[in-house]
Amino acid sequence: MLARVFNAAILKLLIRRVAQAIPVVWLVSFITFALMNLLPGSSALVLLGENATPQAMAALNAKLHLNEPFFTRYVHWLGGLFSGHL
Repeated sequence: MLARVFNAAILKLLIRRVAQAIPVVWLVSFITFALMNLLPGSSALVLLGENATPQAMAALNAKLHLNEPFFTRYVHWLGGLFSGHL
């Protein structure tokens, strides 16, 4: 009987902790993405090099969704985070 009550209390605590962790993990991911976007420079420029043509940069920006609004990029990034494509 005591083990059953103890297991129920542990399960309730575990569920509560996981429920508290979800918003914290989401907030940390959002802050991380926002800080990454505040870094100076362009990801396309870094990937293509200094001699990249504007057309090549525009094509890479479109491929990497860098030309989309902030929240749209965040949703793409979050989806990639869950699928393992960072």
